Amino acid sequence: MNPARLRQLTHTPRANIERLGEKPYFFMPRTRRNWIDAMTNGQLVLQCVVQANQALYDADNKESAPGVVIYTTDRTRCLDGGFLYTVAEQVQWVKRDPYPRDTELQDVQRLLLDERSWFKIILPPALTWGVPTVMMVTAMMPQELPGGCIPPHRLIPCIIADNGDLWHLKPSAYQ
Repeated sequence: MNPARLRQLTHTPRANIERLGEKPYFFMPRTRRNWIDAMTNGQLVLQCVVQANQALYDADNKESAPGVVIYTTDRTRCLDGGFLYTVAEQVQWVKRDPYPRDTELQDVQRLLLDERSWFKIILPPALTWGVPTVMMVTAMMPQELPGGCIPPHRLIPCIIADNGDLWHLKPSAYQ
């Protein structure tokens, strides 16, 4: 990731939004308006991949697949890759924990273990040091991943719309 290009993307309103991401099809007018609003004025955040279909780690793969990501819109942490990586590690620990200590952590574990679940939740504060952090399943397309796959650091910039929708960026927008 190019830090200077990321800093430029934090400023709104953004111009030339077509270079930032794939505009939804014309026959989806509400989605298209949401995308335009998000790319123009939405908040830039880093998402950290918690887990994903193995194909998304292969640069030769051309197929979309689901992945579980986390992000926060907290202005002090939304671009803090170290914080997100640490939270992702905490979440992965919960997934492997044979005896999660409370029902909130058991719920997180259940969602992560069910490969067919599709969710968007706020993580328990015990995992995030009180910083509101979203964990969700999202469709990931290789053309929206740097180098066509999930990078080793698992951090990928995206835009959050006012309604909470997550929009992936073209790698050329931030590399």
